Amino acid sequence: MESGSANGELTRRFYEGLLDWGTEVHAFPDGGSYTRFLLRGLPVAGVFSVEADDDLARLPTQWWPFVSVTSVDATLERAIALGATPLGEVVKVPGEFAAAEFIDPSGAVCGVWQAGAHTGAQSIGEAGALSWTDLSAPDPAGAVAFYEELFGWGHAPVEASAESYGFFTLDGAVVGGLSRSDLPAAPWWRPHVGVNDFDTAVASALEFGGDVGAEVPHVAGLARRAMVTDPNGIRLMLIESKT
Repeated sequence: MESGSANGELTRRFYEGLLDWGTEVHAFPDGGSYTRFLLRGLPVAGVFSVEADDDLARLPTQWWPFVSVTSVDATLERAIALGATPLGEVVKVPGEFAAAEFIDPSGAVCGVWQAGAHTGAQSIGEAGALSWTDLSAPDPAGAVAFYEELFGWGHAPVEASAESYGFFTLDGAVVGGLSRSDLPAAPWWRPHVGVNDFDTAVASALEFGGDVGAEVPHVAGLARRAMVTDPNGIRLMLIESKT
């Protein structure tokens, strides 16, 4: 997962404190920077610097998840044909990776990643790493139709859920969630990072200068969750880890 930040140092301090992430900072000749966050030395996320006049600065501040694909070029072309809006050009590092982001028809940002030597996040599904992702959108049926055509995903509703919720599936395996949102906030893909001690993590988010929303209503099959906004306004979900 990836995000832009207008204050990389503030972002680094927050996630180092909240999730005990290590960091590698790469400075660019133009004055920008890219921070790679690490868990036990393995990459789990990245943040790039954003200037006030950048087009990306106009987007809602949030972490973006990436879906692994065999061809970024072909997937982005297909997404555009289905009504998505690309965010800039495809980024390619020969032999390493190719990546692109788009705004889906609901208004949520999604990334696609074609792995080379750099496979992306190398720690998934454990405390301190990306553990779950779901889409919060006002038109779940439209989202299902778009991602079914783009990635071949199926959809299964969750019975007896406290909110309108369903699971995206691929070849019978659950790959993400889908929640109906009637809130004024922009639709977004919500990356969830696992935490072993949920209550302590929520308290730590406040201690390190963030903000915490109300705990998300329970969904069968998922643990306790809450939305955290870091000091730069970047949104992230915390979920109680089972590991």
